[in-house]
Amino acid sequence: MEFRPNGQDYRAIMNKLSSMNNVDKENIGGPHTKITGSIYINSGEVESLVGEVARMYGYSNLLHPDIFCSARFMEAQLIKLALELFNGDKDRSCGITSTGGSESILFACLAYRNRGLKMGIRRPEMYIKLNIVLSLKLHMLPSLRLEKPLELKWSKFLWIKTTRST
Repeated sequence: MEFRPNGQDYRAIMNKLSSMNNVDKENIGGPHTKITGSIYINSGEVESLVGEVARMYGYSNLLHPDIFCSARFMEAQLIKLALELFNGDKDRSCGITSTGGSESILFACLAYRNRGLKMGIRRPEMYIKLNIVLSLKLHMLPSLRLEKPLELKWSKFLWIKTTRST
């Protein structure tokens, strides 16, 4: 598909997605495939459930639990399940959900740092393989007080054409 200023016809979009989905299904190889890490459950019932949930929550922004109240309930249930799976101590364990990959890694680093601080380690350390940064050039900024956000006007002089920030 290509970008079109006036959008594309519904049927054209669905035909293209259906075609791509058929290729993906051929790659999967059916319900008895032994693929690890890419397909968690390959059943029609689960596929139907996921479709219904997507229709119900596809336009919800779960970053606003004050508006989408069910988000807090779902998060609590996921955390409870994870604690049960990993034998978490009810009184000493806690959890948080994230949107995925990088955010999850940053939360793990934050938890590691906070645990170290509670144990009396003033400057917890981590060893990270260089390939973890996925060909990104890291720029180290001076330490700032945690209570104060990074002031963008101060750091703009560091930005170049390839710099990205979220």
